[in-house]
Amino acid sequence: MPHHSRIVSLMLQVAVWLVLPFAALQLGLVLTGAGAAPFISALAIPTGVLSLVLIQVSLVYAAAKGWHACGMPAHYRWLGLWLGCVLVLCAVPWLMPLSQ
Repeated sequence: MPHHSRIVSLMLQVAVWLVLPFAALQLGLVLTGAGAAPFISALAIPTGVLSLVLIQVSLVYAAAKGWHACGMPAHYRWLGLWLGCVLVLCAVPWLMPLSQ
């Protein structure tokens, strides 16, 4: 794996791991009918913002160094997973009334 690709991969993986636990926990709580824990949102918001910054930095870095030189097509799964986690965190308030 080229040097640029490893850097981008690391940034994307860190961004995903900053939001994935919160998204999984919130979705699990909502689907089991337990509701959403406010402390999770209080922690998820700052880590979500940090992950968004990492995503933006990785995309700009990949654009500057060359999209294919950084192996971005191979990293689309990380971008998709990050987007899915963020969508789950955004959808939790609308899912809560359905679980009650």
